[in-house]
Amino acid sequence: MAKLALTPIDLMLLIVCMLPCCSAYAQNGDDMSKRLRHEISVGCGYGQLMSLDTWADEDDEWQAPSLHLQYLYNVNRHIGIGFMMDYARSSWSETSKELVSRYDERGRFIGAYIKETEYKEHTTWLTFSPTVRIYWFNRDRFAMYSRMSLGILTANGHDSITCVMPTFSPISVEWGSRQLRFFTEILSVGSLGLINGGLKYSF
Repeated sequence: MAKLALTPIDLMLLIVCMLPCCSAYAQNGDDMSKRLRHEISVGCGYGQLMSLDTWADEDDEWQAPSLHLQYLYNVNRHIGIGFMMDYARSSWSETSKELVSRYDERGRFIGAYIKETEYKEHTTWLTFSPTVRIYWFNRDRFAMYSRMSLGILTANGHDSITCVMPTFSPISVEWGSRQLRFFTEILSVGSLGLINGGLKYSF
């Protein structure tokens, strides 16, 4: 499989560099500025569903939670559209056993023992998705919403796959100020993790 030209860090830096342009656009028009049309969020999650048909195998040991970066444009008070990128890394291990015979210097059999060899590989998971968020209600300091997306997952390492990855977060809340809020999403299905949360900034 061909490797991606840009690393996750490169993509995050690219999006951050685009923020001044988005901010300048947001200031064009009083109504746009008052509604804080643009937002960017970062977060992490646990319990990722990394393919359509299976959870991570028991031998997979997650080295870190999934990390995600998201940009949203608020069409109105209730609907936001945008895109997000998720990054996760897992390690896979397996132990093989082999019966090894022992002989003395004359070549006579004197016994046997079991030799164990451990194999370990890593997998990097990247997901790129357009996303839609729907607010059920949105107050100045508290809001409740659902989020859904459908994107492409690529894996490189022990598992090398490319597939469609749906993500759905039915129960999500956020709290804080008008511009800066914390968020938590639970019972999420997909690459974000069963439980995930983070921080978002609106401008």
